[in-house]
Amino acid sequence: MRFRNPVLGMIDGRRVQDTTSAEPLFGYSYRVEEMRTYDGLGGPPSRVTYDYGTRCYDQGAANKTNGGTLCAGPDSEEFGPLVGHDWVRVTPLDFDGTPLSQSKHLFHTTPYEWRGKEYQTEAYDGGGTALLQESVTTWAGNADFSYVEETVSTDHSGAEDVSTKTTYTYDTQ
Repeated sequence: MRFRNPVLGMIDGRRVQDTTSAEPLFGYSYRVEEMRTYDGLGGPPSRVTYDYGTRCYDQGAANKTNGGTLCAGPDSEEFGPLVGHDWVRVTPLDFDGTPLSQSKHLFHTTPYEWRGKEYQTEAYDGGGTALLQESVTTWAGNADFSYVEETVSTDHSGAEDVSTKTTYTYDTQ
C-alpha cells in the first residue's frame, strides 16, 4: 500500500521536502481515492473510487484551513486536525472502468454534536445524472446523546416516487 500526501510533502509517512512552517505538525490525514479488490486468480481488480467535498477542521484558526471549513468543537485549539468532509461520493467501476452506479453521502459539519453523522444518502445511475433513491435522516439530541429522530426514504426509479417514513422515539426513563 502506498500513501501520498502532496500537501504535506510526504510519501509513505516520510517527509520529502522541507517546510518552514511555524504551525504544529499533526498525524497524517489520509483519504481513500480508490479501492482495488483482486480475485487471486490473476484477473483485473474490481475498483471503487471515492471523491470528497469540502474538508472540515476541528480548530479555531479560520485562515489556516487550506481551502476547508471550520467545524470546531467546544475545546478546539488554534490549529486542529482534519475531522471529515461534508460529502463523499462512491463510484463502483466495471472492469473496463465504466461507472456502474454512484452514491453520495452527506454529513453534518455543524452543530458539534451531529458532526460526522450522515444526514442524506443519494443513489444515482452509472452516469451520475439520474437520482434513483434517496434517504434523509433527521437527528435530534445534544452533545451527550444524539439520536435519529426520523428517516424518509424515497425511490425515484419507477413511474411515480414512493416514500417511506420511519419515526423513532426513545424512552429516557
